[in-house]
Amino acid sequence: MKNSFVIVPKDKGEVIKVPFEGDPIKLKIGDWGTNFTFNFEDVSGSADKDYVVLSDNNLSVYNQKDSTKYFAYKFVDDVSNRPLFFKVTNNNDLVAVGTDNRMIYIFNEDGLVRNGFPVEGMSKFYFGPIDFGNNSSYLISSKRDHKIYVYKF
Repeated sequence: MKNSFVIVPKDKGEVIKVPFEGDPIKLKIGDWGTNFTFNFEDVSGSADKDYVVLSDNNLSVYNQKDSTKYFAYKFVDDVSNRPLFFKVTNNNDLVAVGTDNRMIYIFNEDGLVRNGFPVEGMSKFYFGPIDFGNNSSYLISSKRDHKIYVYKF
């Protein structure tokens, strides 16, 4: 429990790291407003989890050790859904964001939009295995034409 802590995000780009043993540490890691989502996931491929913030249609990923920004992405469309995170084959998570204009973006660990994306699709989608006997993952979504589309990873 000595190295355990709780992360408390605040507005104006602040994070409070509250260790189970010791005093809280207030950090200024970015610049976001009061309307934001915050996640603590490993998207960079390092052994540590990262701060993932979506605010005002901007996705930003920060290193939790030194607060440096790994990457940022500005969406053209509005985004009202929080990012989703998926494991593929390595230990890091892919970041997926569905926009209000029915576009699905998937980001690699370097912050670039994955090849072949964005794709049109409803912002509520599934990512994971279809057949638990193989190691493939799939993105399954519907479009405005009411058909189901499946993308293999």
